[in-house]
Amino acid sequence: MRAARAGAVELVIFDCDGVLVDSEAATCGLCAQAAREAGMMVSDEDSIETFSGMALP
Repeated sequence: MRAARAGAVELVIFDCDGVLVDSEAATCGLCAQAAREAGMMVSDEDSIETFSGMALP
């Protein structure tokens, strides 16, 4: 393994399952925004109630 250059990123962690950061509310909010842009009346709160705990494809 080579030594990293000064200031180079040595490690990146992708938190894809919410262990480090709870992103579910933000994801549901973005789903609601996309629905609104498609002409549907969906609030962020409705989206959270409907989609929390579900896997996205």
